[in-house]
Amino acid sequence: MPKMKTMFALALVSQLGVLMAGTDCTPTASTTLTEHSAGESFSIAVGESVSLEEVDISITFSAVTRDSRCPKDVNCIVAGEAIVIFQASRDGGTADLTFSVPPGGSDVQAFEEVSIAITELDPQAESGKRIDAASYAAKVTVTVGGAG
Repeated sequence: MPKMKTMFALALVSQLGVLMAGTDCTPTASTTLTEHSAGESFSIAVGESVSLEEVDISITFSAVTRDSRCPKDVNCIVAGEAIVIFQASRDGGTADLTFSVPPGGSDVQAFEEVSIAITELDPQAESGKRIDAASYAAKVTVTVGGAG
């Protein structure tokens, strides 16, 4: 039994290493500011900022610091996740928000009575293909009220 557990652990570590090697998680310096309304879904790319004046908040897609999501063309034992960093500013306060987005999944964070939900993160990984850090885009919805 211990030999089987060791082989499983080695296979898992090898798989995660391959996934991480195919992802360039370096953030970019580009910034574009657009305006949207609360409750509206919109896409935001790495380096872009969005202002929602009606709830007095601005958010910036800072980076994807890690993307270990299972490639869409592979059956994985572990689904993995993408770690996404947004910066939010409201009422003079600023915070870095960390989202953990599984393949095909979503995550919600709250800041100053506003919920920020990432409902989609593209592109989804494909085996053997590197994802450029600048190519990430998140589908986001911002609503008034706490996370949930």
